[in-house]
Amino acid sequence: MRNILFSIMPDPVMYHCHVYEIAANDTRSHIFSESLSGWHRDPDSELVPGEVTHVSIFVYLTDVGPRDGAFELCPNDPTAWLHSSTPCTSVTGPAGYTFAWQRSFYHRASPNRGPRRRRLFKISVQRNRFRSHTLSNPYFRELLAAIPFGDTAMDVLLGRFQGREAPVVDGITAPLPSAIPPTGSLDIPNMDLLTGQLREQARQMKARLKGNRSAVENAVYD
Repeated sequence: MRNILFSIMPDPVMYHCHVYEIAANDTRSHIFSESLSGWHRDPDSELVPGEVTHVSIFVYLTDVGPRDGAFELCPNDPTAWLHSSTPCTSVTGPAGYTFAWQRSFYHRASPNRGPRRRRLFKISVQRNRFRSHTLSNPYFRELLAAIPFGDTAMDVLLGRFQGREAPVVDGITAPLPSAIPPTGSLDIPNMDLLTGQLREQARQMKARLKGNRSAVENAVYD
């Protein structure tokens, strides 16, 4: 798993480590269901064209079929306009099935209509230059205290080089990646997509304005 993370990006820093249980017999996505049937982009993930900046790796802990809350991803350019015919990928597989995806792309958890809970393990990483706010949480602080310094790859993963350039980790061997092909389309009315994307554009503009105000305030303070 560690080699896979370093084969995806040269300086991955961990900021998520979760185990999820998704309720069964549901007709709605368990997250962001109020807009675009759950399709969304994560606000904590940067979008830098041509660069992998934020990645999650999922490990299914239960068998996941088409009705079991399969994870879905839109593999198109995330800056492109979405349409009802935009291709998407529904990721199904047996317990133990593992895959990686870039968090700045549109994605969702499809409704878990099946009779059993969907369980999965998630690790998320980001490039070292982005500050990992979650590493200050108590569960990560306990982990940091328990793991000694000296293993370069582990030190990078645990954010011990945040605020400075991380060293290059050599000797990484990992399976060659293969893309999961599209399995369908979004199947959402174009008017709903238009409304959702205008709302997303407004959110991004608000975030940029907030960032510009913060930069000005810091400059005045300095």
